[in-house]
Amino acid sequence: MQISPKFLIITLAAVGIIFLGFTVIRLGGLLAPNSAPPLATSGAGVETGMETGTQVPPNAFLPDSTNGDQSSLLENQIQKPAATPGTGQTTKPPSIPEIQKKIQASLPLQVPKEESLALPFVADSEIKIDQAGLKTSNEYLVYFAQNAKDIPFDRDRLKTVLKNQYDLSVPPFKLIEYVLEGDTSPALLASLETFKDVSKAEISYFGTVGVSGEAAVFNKKMIGLQKLQIQLIDKGLAVLSGSASKSDLQDFYTKWRNTGFAENRALLSGSGLLGESEGGFFKKTISRIAEFFGFKKKAAAQMPSGGGRFTALVPCTCSTGDYLIYVSGIPAALYINQFWAAANFALFLAGPPFPGMEGLYTYAGGTACLQVPFCEPSGFGFLPIIMGTGL
Repeated sequence: MQISPKFLIITLAAVGIIFLGFTVIRLGGLLAPNSAPPLATSGAGVETGMETGTQVPPNAFLPDSTNGDQSSLLENQIQKPAATPGTGQTTKPPSIPEIQKKIQASLPLQVPKEESLALPFVADSEIKIDQAGLKTSNEYLVYFAQNAKDIPFDRDRLKTVLKNQYDLSVPPFKLIEYVLEGDTSPALLASLETFKDVSKAEISYFGTVGVSGEAAVFNKKMIGLQKLQIQLIDKGLAVLSGSASKSDLQDFYTKWRNTGFAENRALLSGSGLLGESEGGFFKKTISRIAEFFGFKKKAAAQMPSGGGRFTALVPCTCSTGDYLIYVSGIPAALYINQFWAAANFALFLAGPPFPGMEGLYTYAGGTACLQVPFCEPSGFGFLPIIMGTGL
């Protein structure tokens, strides 16, 4: 039986169409986009444009019940969602826009120039100009987030500084508040001296980072902020020694906080974390400040972002001063490095983090939280790059 060429062509075409159909269906299943990023937000991703994460058991990364005191500390801090009165239903976690509004509200508006402080001058000779080094403020921020752990400092000294109720180091500006309240204890004096040396170590480290262009401007800014913090600590030490008055310290501290808030707001607005809700003259002013310091509004579009309510703080006891922040609705945590936090003191001017505080952040990479006695991982946290907090 002879098969006609026309019949053969039609048959082959039909088989080809069927094969192509199965192939498209198969590839459709394999190539279906997975929209889940590495970290979730506490709000609805569709509403905010921010990322939402995969569904992981809420305790997947929490220390297990065999971790003794640290596990108890975590359990005591975890805040259960509040029930709506009369309904028995828990309240919805805050959305990203809600947190943005709260942070904006917690940051005071600009004050007159005479009510703030100018950053100390930093010469080119104090930094490492390198055309092959970091070039943008974004690159600088990511690099520092990932490498702050390498700042040379004797962490054993941090074991003796004053701690808060979460067993975390009390930051320098809070120590200054203790001085203003009349505390004259040797422990306060020693804590201030330790943090002064931390600032000196930060300045030395910044001077070794190869930078050019935007990154060089931003590096000078980071050094200037640390120099300003040393001035604040010196004034606190002078009050403790009896060589200066509390009124002089109070005046300087108020101006220091005003300066810190302005720097914080410029950084957050310049990064895009606060969104576009600010307008008019103030928004244009902040934009000019951010651009002057080499930070343009592009980081949020390039870096993974998240936000939510802090539910617990857990020290990483094998890396003194470091800790995890667990965040509502997110299966992992944030890893706060002592030296990253010390260099970004303006980020925490609303107060040291505590359960119930809300925050926004960008992040890059992560690391394990190590606990004594065997320095085994007890949790994992992403490394924040930029962070804003509000009550």
